Amino acid sequence: MADFKQLNVADELIVKGNLKVTGDQIVTSTTNTTIKDNTITLNKGASSLPSAGSGIEIESNSSIVGTLVYKTSGWDFGGANLVNVGNISANFVGLGDTPANYSGGAGKYLKVNSGANGIEFDTLTTDDVAQGASLYYTDTRVDTRLTAIGVTAATISNWNSAHSWGDHSGAGYLTSIAVDSIDNTMIDFGTTGNKVNTDNLPQGSTNLYYNQTTTYADADTRIAASSIKALNDINSGATPTDGQVLVWNQAGGYYTPGAPASAVVNLRDSGTTSGTISNVGTSYVGTKKLATISSFSLDTTNNTKVQLNFAIEVVQETPGNATVGIFRAINGNAMTYGSPIAEYSSPSANNHFAFTLYDSVTANSAEYQVVVKFDTGSTNTYQFSNMSFTAIEHIELTGLLKDVQTSSLANGQYIKYNGTNWVNETPAISNNSDVQISGANANHVLVYNSGNSRFENQDPNTLAQQISFYSLNGVTQPSASDDQKLLKYDHSSTSFVWTAGLDVITEVVDDTTPQLGGNLDMNGNSIITTGGADINLTPDTGGRVVIATDLIVQGSATTLEVNNVEVEDPIMLLNKHAVQPNNNTTDAGLIVQRGSSENNAAWIWEEGTDRWIAATTTSTASDTNITVTANADIQAGIVYATATTAQYADLAEIYEADDNYEPGTVVVFGGDKEVTTTTILADHRVAGVISTNPAYLMNKDANGVAVALRGKVPCKVEGAVKKGDVLVSNVRPGTATALAPESANPPAWCIVGKSLENSTDTGIKVINIVV
Repeated sequence: MADFKQLNVADELIVKGNLKVTGDQIVTSTTNTTIKDNTITLNKGASSLPSAGSGIEIESNSSIVGTLVYKTSGWDFGGANLVNVGNISANFVGLGDTPANYSGGAGKYLKVNSGANGIEFDTLTTDDVAQGASLYYTDTRVDTRLTAIGVTAATISNWNSAHSWGDHSGAGYLTSIAVDSIDNTMIDFGTTGNKVNTDNLPQGSTNLYYNQTTTYADADTRIAASSIKALNDINSGATPTDGQVLVWNQAGGYYTPGAPASAVVNLRDSGTTSGTISNVGTSYVGTKKLATISSFSLDTTNNTKVQLNFAIEVVQETPGNATVGIFRAINGNAMTYGSPIAEYSSPSANNHFAFTLYDSVTANSAEYQVVVKFDTGSTNTYQFSNMSFTAIEHIELTGLLKDVQTSSLANGQYIKYNGTNWVNETPAISNNSDVQISGANANHVLVYNSGNSRFENQDPNTLAQQISFYSLNGVTQPSASDDQKLLKYDHSSTSFVWTAGLDVITEVVDDTTPQLGGNLDMNGNSIITTGGADINLTPDTGGRVVIATDLIVQGSATTLEVNNVEVEDPIMLLNKHAVQPNNNTTDAGLIVQRGSSENNAAWIWEEGTDRWIAATTTSTASDTNITVTANADIQAGIVYATATTAQYADLAEIYEADDNYEPGTVVVFGGDKEVTTTTILADHRVAGVISTNPAYLMNKDANGVAVALRGKVPCKVEGAVKKGDVLVSNVRPGTATALAPESANPPAWCIVGKSLENSTDTGIKVINIVV
């Protein structure tokens, strides 16, 4: 009998045993293909991976629009974007193939390991370094040099006291000394203790000695020529920014760039919070004080500034046009009310008012008062509440270093001694013989080139292609016997190990009713069922269903209810149409059923946005457009992407808090934990704002609150505010406030952020700010 030519099934074709197709291809003309198996093997049985790789292609309008293909260099997404809101994570063992060589340290250097297709750390010796102008020491080379200057074993016989060569003997002479017997020992010319040391030698031109008894010039010259980073207790790896100074790091045991050159040494609070002043006149008098900070001591050894912070709620201002003046008395003198050191126009009733003032003063002590007056009228009333008046003494450290001069500071400069003072200048950088600096682009890394005997800058994407997939932590390296095996997670070893592939479908159980007794020859005709009956191919044990030509399924769905499906083809084409439309409008990909109580998982090409999406969904294989319920997490190794995006706007970090603060709350460093709230205007301890929805959250597994460090974030603000106003901490806990326009600018470490909105509301509201 002849072989099957075609098997046409009008209804479902159910194969209860194994199905083996030995033709060149399987063409499925269904709308959706549902596969119950949890694993699909591509390129099954092939002796090697095709040069084009093996994976999945998505076709649209007769063109391939998306691919997910494994090549020898790793997974290739065909240049498409990888879109995901969840985490993508992987652990790396290292860059080479031997874990023992991943650890750096003193005397180690990066070495290219061409056999492992990566780089590793190795011990640096002169055997690994190309010879430059400083030549290696060899016996032959030294002998040649000595011969060139006329010194050989034959020329050395005796040395006499007249410092000439001759045939002499006796005490005080060197007799019969061969050149190759001279070592590092001191030579005694007959007098005990007459050894050679620096006290007996004149100073050379390059190897200068340090003479403590006469001058410090040698040491001073060396120090002047060195960068401050050459000191062993300076953190040379830290890059300073404008305004930073060197501060001591006890844990590291070194100085490092840190806080600005200012120290808070004194804090005073008036203690007054509310009150009513009646019969206020049109001039400043001592009886109309709003608040007083009693006389306190100042540091007179350094340049001192006093930061005055004032905030008040104006309850009543009758008839209006009040002015607030700041007065100062120093060294215990009585306060006078002639000219204030500063004055501000008070707002009308039911308004919040705040300012910050810096007072440069040289005195042993100072007292400050805030006094109110009116422009017109004789019987005026000024009622207030929630007032705060504080004075903070700062010491400017700039003048402490008497031999330091700075001018026209710029990023990247360092301090160098010019013979008189320490001055700032920009270092000159040029190519080193073993480091290529020129031609570097953004994000380049240094990679050692053994051919050129130097480190050269290289695109990290090019370098990443040399990293083996088996360098990933938790993935065992395969051997030749592991060909065609799969990675399978082993819980006992907490790693992926190479196991045997999926079982090959070889057995089909025969259905002996009816029994043909031989081959079935269709004689060119099709097998067709009528009345909706199934065609069941159920071979006995040892039998198989073999289709030696192409298998075409023209129904609406193909359902495989088997444990494993093995596909020998390297590429699986989805969304294939007999007549391809000009523009495809349907989504395509894979859907995994996860049970009735959970949404399905999907990896799809979304046609509307032209991108891959990993998501959970309620859609099934019968849907042509997949509804994304939520984006799913993806775990992978190295991800090569052109750009990434985030839905939210700020960068935040978890800090321990002494209370459960809600989003928008202003917090400072302090309290029983790491952060808390404050009642001090322009508090220098300000940490940030509790984030509402951070775009990037650091230290995410810690306990505490997410504090926004950078970006746009909602914030609680009290008082009227304009777009661009500088915001500082408020006397109302957890809120920020804008300073008066005429107020002095606070230091950077006191600023919460800048307003992005306008609001005339004088109460507490939530607005968007930039931290």
